[in-house]
Amino acid sequence: MHHSKEYKDLYRKTIQWLAKRDYSRDQLTRKLFQFGSLDLIEDVLNALTLKGLLSEERLAETILNRLSERGYGPNFIRAKMNHDRIPRHIIDSTLQNIQKPWDKLATRQRAKHYGEALPKDPKNYYKQQNYLLRRGFSQDSSKYALTHLDVSCETAFDTHYTLKD
Repeated sequence: MHHSKEYKDLYRKTIQWLAKRDYSRDQLTRKLFQFGSLDLIEDVLNALTLKGLLSEERLAETILNRLSERGYGPNFIRAKMNHDRIPRHIIDSTLQNIQKPWDKLATRQRAKHYGEALPKDPKNYYKQQNYLLRRGFSQDSSKYALTHLDVSCETAFDTHYTLKD
């Protein structure tokens, strides 16, 4: 355990940053580089990881949940995690272990942006498909969203327009 003033200062500074939000190990290394040697930074980050205060797995889960709730698909989320320099094996395991209903999320996002009605002509179909692809949904999820109503839309339709025999 380091007891140097430099170590304690780096540790305190890192704790203050982590109290505000999660960071990847690489992001913290870059932020701390101006304040100490790489060996000292590694020691601080290792200590914080052992205590569970620095967790790239938790950061990846947070990004996945936050962005999927905001209408983004797995490809966009993977790119964001790569941008934040989360290790590839953590990205892969997070996306694999936390299953999201991507087809339903794409359908909900399409309905939110374009309204409940499905596209009627090729121009609108491709416009909406490109929108979903830019938001990181797969081809398959985009096709699903363009051919299925949002469950909440179907329910609303069924409750207002029930046909009786």
